Amino acid sequence: MAHFGVIDLASAAPFRTKVVRLDPPLGCSLLDEAAFFDSVAVGPWLIDLEKCDDLACVWRDDIRDQELGYSIHTDLTLADLRLHLRKFALANVEGHPKPLLFRYFDARIIRTFLDDVFSPDERQKFLAPMQSLEVKAADDHATLVFTPSQGTTAASLTPVVQRA
Repeated sequence: MAHFGVIDLASAAPFRTKVVRLDPPLGCSLLDEAAFFDSVAVGPWLIDLEKCDDLACVWRDDIRDQELGYSIHTDLTLADLRLHLRKFALANVEGHPKPLLFRYFDARIIRTFLDDVFSPDERQKFLAPMQSLEVKAADDHATLVFTPSQGTTAASLTPVVQRA
């Protein structure tokens, strides 16, 4: 199982230089580089944390726990996970004639959507190829762990417990 990180470089300025130097299979932009060439350095990135030791060692404290990114555990490759996530870049919203950008790469937004906004079917579609998605909880005291089949669990220094 691979361990990936999704980071929003718009919020993570100290990590921009290090991240934008990555090439597959270490990391890649989640944007369409041809359409968003000027935004790649401040856009969302997918990073293989097992192959990027320097980022992996600061991931939890400096990135995930600062709500600059979140972690995904999956059997997919970097390229396949990128394709899956990019399917969610645009969302149809009732009352809007055109699809809107869905900032699934923002840890605060994905936490809210997985916890409160997505229907069970939408949550399942987003999480389907993942074993888990880990993001810092809004209350700063736990890590939320989302799985496709079990929903949400909260983990902190105590054992993981099922969330009501």
